[in-house]
Amino acid sequence: MQVTEEDLMQAIAYPLPMRVIAEMLGIPDTMETWLLACTEVMARFFGAPNQHGVETLRTVERAVLELMHFFREATAARRKHKGNDLITTHLINASVESETRQAGASRESSRRDVHI
Repeated sequence: MQVTEEDLMQAIAYPLPMRVIAEMLGIPDTMETWLLACTEVMARFFGAPNQHGVETLRTVERAVLELMHFFREATAARRKHKGNDLITTHLINASVESETRQAGASRESSRRDVHI
């Protein structure tokens, strides 16, 4: 069987960036196909946003909602069981740092109100 350049691109080069991103985010290998499908739908839409019908818009909306749901669930899970991935190190830790800064600013504001 002769393997063409297109076959190689489809089998290796095309999904490789998504595999790397999924690995960095701590997304299980079993979800890579789903993740690739969702992002592919969105990429096609953003590539030509004014050239799609209602059904395509619904498909894009479903993909966005599925991704939002996944990342909410993944973030909640990582809050309980931290991992060594970007969801933990960036999303959760950044959120915790932001909450800490807000709490500190709130305490500081309360102290100033008392002293005035």
